[in-house]
This record gives sequence, structure tokens and C-alpha cells, in this order.
Amino acid sequence: MNVPPAAPPPPAYVPPPPAPPQKSSALKWILIGCGTFAFLGILACGGCVLLGYFFVKGMINEGVALVKPVIASSETVKSEIGELKTVTPRWEMKAERLNGKDTVYFTLDVEGDRGRGTVEVKMFDHDKKKKEAYVTLTFVNEARTKFTPIGTWRVYDDGKGNAGFEPVTEGPVKKPDDAPKN
Repeated sequence: MNVPPAAPPPPAYVPPPPAPPQKSSALKWILIGCGTFAFLGILACGGCVLLGYFFVKGMINEGVALVKPVIASSETVKSEIGELKTVTPRWEMKAERLNGKDTVYFTLDVEGDRGRGTVEVKMFDHDKKKKEAYVTLTFVNEARTKFTPIGTWRVYDDGKGNAGFEPVTEGPVKKPDDAPKN
């Protein structure tokens, strides 16, 4: 019997050779560089905002320290809220410029042992060359039905060691009930 020859065995499967390693892409490095610069920019802006916040907070705290004894010694405040416990500034301010003079309005929350109220502060320039301004304080009861002037003080600092915060009995003082125009 004639048997045909057997078929040759199929060739063994040989996997393809591995791909050569890829070189790093320029686009990847450009994106990493841009991301780094964006992160550093955000970090720098955040730092500037934080420094500004601490600067403003320090100035407000310095101002509160100046007027706290004045508010505490006011007979009007004592009769309405008792002995002063805390003075807390609000973070809302209004400013206006009229005839070359700057005026700033802000509010202090005051709390005593018998109640609460607010002190409205109005600070306006008098003489920029002398670095002189006037501060008018008005006490407002909690119900906002009674507005009582506490007084007006002159604030000055000539940069030569002459600085002060002194009461004013007369002078270029606007009415304490002037309010900013909305």
C-alpha cells in the first residue's frame, strides 16, 4: 500500500519581536513645564492675597485698639450696653471721594455685659500733607432706633515722631450722621 507521505508539521508560532522603547515626547515636557509655571503663578497670587489680608487685618486691629478705650469710657455706651467686653470690626467698608477728600465708613460690633450695639466709624481726610484725618464715632443701639454721637477725634502722624489721637471740640468736622451715597 502506497501511503502518501505525511504532511510536514505546521511551523511553531513565533511571536513578533518587541517594539523598540519610545523616546520621550516634547509635548509631554511642554505640558509639564506649563503646569509647573501655572502652579507657581497661583501660589504667588495666593501669597500676595494672604499678605494683603494680614496687612489690612493688622491696620484694622490697630485702629480698634485706638478707639476701644474711647468707646469703653463713653457714658452713652455704658448706659446702653454696660461695661464693654468686646469690639469686633465688620469686614464691610464703604469709601467715597468728594472734592479731593477721601472718606471711609465702617462699623464695629460692640458687646457689653448688658447688651449689644454698633459703633459707626467715619474717617475723613483733613490735610494729606500733614497726614491728618478726623474720626467720628456714633453709637447705635441694637434695635437701630437710637443714634448717639460719641465724639470726634483728630488722628495725625507727621512721620517725625509726632503722632496722636486727640479729641476735637471744634474744627473742620462734618456732621456725624452723614452717610455714604449708595
